[in-house]
Amino acid sequence: MKQRKLAPLLAVSLSLQMVVSPVMGIAAEEKKTSASDVILGTSEAFATSIQAAGQIWSTVNQIRSGGSTGLSGQAAFDMQKLQEQQTPQPDKYFSMQRLGAMPGMTEYLAMNNINPAMLECKTLPTTLHEAKNEVCTLGVTTDRGVAPAAQLSEMQAYANQYFQINKMYRNYSADSNSAGQLFGVGCMKNAMNILNGFFKYRLDELDKLTTNLEAMQNQFREASRSDLDAIEESVAVLEGGDSELANKVKSKKPDLFDFGKRFENPACTSMFAKDTFNQIGRGKGLNAINQQLKTSMSEKPPGSKYSGESYSNSHSAVVEDLNNLADKVAKQSELRFSELADEKGYTGFLRSLSGSVSSTNGANNLLTSDLFSDVQTSFTEKSQKLQNDFNTIASELSAGGANPARALSIVRNLTTTNFDSEVSTIENQLKNGCLKSNLSGNSSLDSLLEKIYDPTSSNFANKNASNFLKDKIKTIMENDKTSPEKKLSELKALESSQGNRYYVKMDNSYEVQETDANGNIVKRIVDASTRKSPSVFFSDIIRNCEAQFKVNKLDNQLSGAEAIQKLRALHSSYKNLAKSHASEMKASIKKKLIECESPEDANSSAIGSCTSERFNTTAPGFCANAALSCSKNMQACTQQAEKYVSEIKAQKTARVNNYKALVEKNKKDIVKIFDSALARYMKDGEILRGMFGAGFSSPSGIEREVPEGSRYLNLFTEATSGSPDGRLLLEDPDKYVEMFKKNITALKKSVEDQQNQIVGGGLGKNNGLLAEHIKQTEKNYREVASSAEKFADKCDRNYSEYVKASEQQRNQQNAENQKLQSELGEKLPRFCKKYQTAQSNAQGACKGELTDLFDSAMKAANRSGTTSYSDGQAIAEFREICDGFNNESDTSSTLSVDTQTMCTKLGVKDGKFEDADCQLLLKGTLEERKNSPFCVTSTVSNGTNTTTGTPDCKQLVEQISARYTSKYPLGGASGTVTVTSSAPSFCTAGDNSDRGNVFQKGLDVFRQELEKSRAAKQ
Repeated sequence: MKQRKLAPLLAVSLSLQMVVSPVMGIAAEEKKTSASDVILGTSEAFATSIQAAGQIWSTVNQIRSGGSTGLSGQAAFDMQKLQEQQTPQPDKYFSMQRLGAMPGMTEYLAMNNINPAMLECKTLPTTLHEAKNEVCTLGVTTDRGVAPAAQLSEMQAYANQYFQINKMYRNYSADSNSAGQLFGVGCMKNAMNILNGFFKYRLDELDKLTTNLEAMQNQFREASRSDLDAIEESVAVLEGGDSELANKVKSKKPDLFDFGKRFENPACTSMFAKDTFNQIGRGKGLNAINQQLKTSMSEKPPGSKYSGESYSNSHSAVVEDLNNLADKVAKQSELRFSELADEKGYTGFLRSLSGSVSSTNGANNLLTSDLFSDVQTSFTEKSQKLQNDFNTIASELSAGGANPARALSIVRNLTTTNFDSEVSTIENQLKNGCLKSNLSGNSSLDSLLEKIYDPTSSNFANKNASNFLKDKIKTIMENDKTSPEKKLSELKALESSQGNRYYVKMDNSYEVQETDANGNIVKRIVDASTRKSPSVFFSDIIRNCEAQFKVNKLDNQLSGAEAIQKLRALHSSYKNLAKSHASEMKASIKKKLIECESPEDANSSAIGSCTSERFNTTAPGFCANAALSCSKNMQACTQQAEKYVSEIKAQKTARVNNYKALVEKNKKDIVKIFDSALARYMKDGEILRGMFGAGFSSPSGIEREVPEGSRYLNLFTEATSGSPDGRLLLEDPDKYVEMFKKNITALKKSVEDQQNQIVGGGLGKNNGLLAEHIKQTEKNYREVASSAEKFADKCDRNYSEYVKASEQQRNQQNAENQKLQSELGEKLPRFCKKYQTAQSNAQGACKGELTDLFDSAMKAANRSGTTSYSDGQAIAEFREICDGFNNESDTSSTLSVDTQTMCTKLGVKDGKFEDADCQLLLKGTLEERKNSPFCVTSTVSNGTNTTTGTPDCKQLVEQISARYTSKYPLGGASGTVTVTSSAPSFCTAGDNSDRGNVFQKGLDVFRQELEKSRAAKQ
């Protein structure tokens, strides 16, 4: 058997003591009474610590490797489960991996400068592992084959674990007093506050969406204000009326409603007065004015062929027709002059005139007394003067024996062709009357005929001569239809036929009258003796009548010759009057029906003078030139109004189109914003559904179009309700925004409903998923903590009861040990001396016969009742070394150490380190030891401060070993193996009494490192 080198064994012993020491320290802090309190002496306390720690370490490692340990398999399993009970793990919901994956969460945390780790909440199992062990339920028993010390270790381990679980679960149940708590309910509630803030932020984003819509709407209002103002003005001017829009514009720009100012030119005022334009415009706008002008221009009165629109094209034809009518009237006046010349005939003439002439335009109906009133007056005056002249002539003629009615009929009959013969007849009547007058009384024709004789015949013969001549002469002389000249000629012819043999025998002389150059009558006497033929005699009588015809007044004013002359002159005057009257009638027609009576009428410059009646060629007052000017005025004014309307409508259309384009753009922007938000929130909702199982309901009642009845601006629809252009339909963007505000509200409700399903509508307000999760976690934590506390109390109580009983037993055992030592005599001191020597030079101590000493020492050890690393094991190690010296020929100064056996035998209590870890620490290289759990970077946090360190395991082990060997040289100069175990409890410490203190200091250092490592592992 190879000799063992004690230095490596000591290093193993030191390392393991330092590793497991914190377990005993923790136990000492939790318990007021412990096993160390009843173990006497420094060496005894050291041995007890090594024993307990080694058992726990070994238990854990052996459980992991499947071997048997000092702890029962169930206890080792429970320890593992209880460590897992205290091992924090990510919460099901409150983890950065889950919550950080919520859409928008990362941005929200960054925006609000929130540490993402605040969402990472470590949690603990929600149910307690309830160990089914007997040590805590029944106490230390003897029927399980387990040493009491092991059972006490189990009790202490269970109590400590359940106390730690209670403490940890109470800590995890507490509300956070710091914003940085990253575990338990406090962390969850802090995370819930963050979630509520995030969800509120999501809802606020929708509210901001509404705010953005309103901001967009305000921008739209500003952009469209000029268009709407212009449209309002255009509509107000075009439509007029008493609408809200019209009144609004009137109050802002009253000048726009001065319609008369727009139409103050003569062409328009000839149709309507300015006040009329204002009345129409203010009542129904410029459209109404335009329509009224068009109506007036196109209107045809009943019986009229023309309107203002068509007349100008027919004016020439109308004028030609009127000229023809004038010619016809003039002709009629001449033809019917005798009727006109009658005092009452003129009225009848005029009354029947329109039916006597024709007109293609019906202008013959205009031939009324009013049309010819001036002509009639003039004619009447002239006719009356001629009538007066005629009356004088008629009176004279009547006095002269002529028929005045006959004279009047012939003098006014301008169409007769025998006027001269008729006048001659009157003249003959006058002259024949004179002859009758001269051949009356004693100078009668018959008496004169009796005086005719033939000188060649006898008296008897003359007395009884034939009456043929006399009858012929009488016939000739009494014929009133023949003129005296013709009578004389017939007499001469008769005389000639009779041979001119007859004469008139005058009884008396007679007077013959003739006229001189001055027109005076000159008388001469014919002697009775003068022979006169009948023709000569009668010619003297005729000569007398001719002279009297020329000079003597018929009545008292005119001679026959003057009367006949004036009668002829009067006839000429009537002819002239007929012609002048015809000309006047023609001129009157042209003047009144074509040229108009005044320039004002012809130009139609009088206000309101141009009406549709102007174009009625059958209505009184018609004038062609006035109709033409009115037609032109109407067309000009209508064109002017149409131009105004067209310009304003064009401006309005441009503004309306621009406004509508702005509306459409605004609508598209609104839809784009809303649809983007809707798509995002619906997508986010589906993600949240997948994460939390909280359903997202698509918002109901989403509208895309405002109803037709309420879509448009009422200001414009009302103002244009009766417009000839139809209602102006301008969409009201406010209605559109209000509709999408409702859509956003519906979306917000769906989002809020889903969020409420997740967080409960706010921390603890209802049964939301996460709120319920926190409440359930709190309940579970309370239950676990309560159960753990009860279990720990039960274990602690059993432990305390056994310790108390152990003290009593130890006191009794000590007394028995002293008695046994006394009985053993000198054997035990010899063994203790040997053991002391072995601790510095085992080879020297093993010389001689030791069997009896080992037996006595083992007997004393069995009686000591030690609960730590047993005296029996120390004695066994000593015997094993000595057996090696006595049985092996190998004189090597080194002894191979079975590290696997040491690490397996010297396990750690909490079972957290593998066997390989132990071996790396004992014999590994520096790099390997740094990879050991003892040497990894550890972080210890007490809630407020964090300490990070990297211990150098090699340096630490070598430092402890150096300090130990410098005080206690191992093996002396010969380098022999030494015993490393503490002396049995029944031996005194001897010169090595300070070893326990050194060991304790080393253990303290390793305990601190172990605690750090354990904290890092958690």
